[in-house]
Amino acid sequence: MARIDAAAKAAAGSAAAGNVPPRTGAPDRILKFHYQARDVRSVPAAGALVAVTPSGMICVSVFSERLCVPDMNIFPVNEDGTLDVQQEMTGKRLGSDGVSRTIEVELFMPREIAEIIGNSLLRAALEHSRDG
Repeated sequence: MARIDAAAKAAAGSAAAGNVPPRTGAPDRILKFHYQARDVRSVPAAGALVAVTPSGMICVSVFSERLCVPDMNIFPVNEDGTLDVQQEMTGKRLGSDGVSRTIEVELFMPREIAEIIGNSLLRAALEHSRDG
C-alpha cells in the first residue's frame, strides 16, 4: 500500500470522525487531491545543499548557477563621443571570477516527507535513464 502524506492522513481522519458525509458507490479508502497554483514560480535547479535543522527538519536549499557578471566593464569612447561597444577593455574588467550560485528556494520538511520526495526523484531519474 502506498504511503500518503500528513494532509491525506488528516483528511482521512476527519472523514472517519464523521466530519465528511459518507460517500455511496465510491471505493473505500480513496482521497482526491485538487491542486491550486498561487504565486508559483519555476526555478532552475543546478543543485542543492541539504542539511538537518536543530529541530530535526530536513532543509533543502535549491540553487541555480551562472558565470559571475562583471561589477564593471570599461569601453573606449570614439572621437565623436559615442561608446565603442565592440571594443570592451576586458583586461580592465572588474568583478569576481568563477561561478555564482543563487539560492532560489529553501524547502523545510520532516524526514518522512524527505524520504517520499527522494524516492520519487530517484524513480523519475531511473525511468528517464531507461527512456533516454
